[in-house]
Amino acid sequence: MPPACPSLPLPCSGLLNVGGIFALRSGAIACATALGGLNVGSTAACLNTNLITSLTSGAGIVSCLKNSLLDRCITALPGACASLQGLVGNVLSTKLHACTSALGPLATGTAAVCFNTGLTKGNDIVACLLTNLALGAGTDPSGNPCVPTQPPSLCVSELPGACLSLQELNGPPLAEAIPGCQTALGKFSEGPMQCFNAATPGSTVVACLQAAFIGVCIEVMPDSCTLIGQVAVGQLVELQTRISACANDLGPLLNAQANVCLDTSTAPTDIVSCLSTALFVGGG
Repeated sequence: MPPACPSLPLPCSGLLNVGGIFALRSGAIACATALGGLNVGSTAACLNTNLITSLTSGAGIVSCLKNSLLDRCITALPGACASLQGLVGNVLSTKLHACTSALGPLATGTAAVCFNTGLTKGNDIVACLLTNLALGAGTDPSGNPCVPTQPPSLCVSELPGACLSLQELNGPPLAEAIPGCQTALGKFSEGPMQCFNAATPGSTVVACLQAAFIGVCIEVMPDSCTLIGQVAVGQLVELQTRISACANDLGPLLNAQANVCLDTSTAPTDIVSCLSTALFVGGG
């Protein structure tokens, strides 16, 4: 059973040709409202008004939103909608807003009729949503429950070379080399500070770091990477700043394929697409 995937509501797609800080910030707020329950994580980061500057373009925000919504498909109704089952009257009425908010832009189009045609029973609304969103009744043709597919993930499989090289070091040489490892780990180095003890053997430092990071996974790109798509073409200083922030947030997850994507000669939106493929399709 294919998932139901949201498209951008008009207040969001309308940002495409909007310019100017104040107009973009106002538009971002309207877009966030239209997205409802989908305005979380990397999607919310695209609309963070504190990050909208004179260098931000409406087209960049729209591209950022489209990329972030790629992983917002649903294979079952949100809990706020499924819980309408069995409700009637005023109790049902008070719960409808939570359902439409959870669906965000999915509550428009064909699904909108489920809320606007006078259905008075929760069971009927749920059945309508399942049909109009093509989610079926939650079972396959054999009657077995549908199991949502797991989103792709990227996991730390090994430490950066600058950290592995600590293995044979001790004393002052170890102390001098630790900052290089911390730089390679990026924001990940902020966690296990106890590992960076130059008074212990380098092998102990490496073992500590491996225990802390090997197997750590992400399912979506860090917001700092998604936000690269907001940079206007030609703004190389801003682009390099965001690329550096993205690389720092990825730390040991920055594989060779993804590293190639972080090139300032590439269009910002293409960098985000390249990263998405390299991290979760070709390089995970």
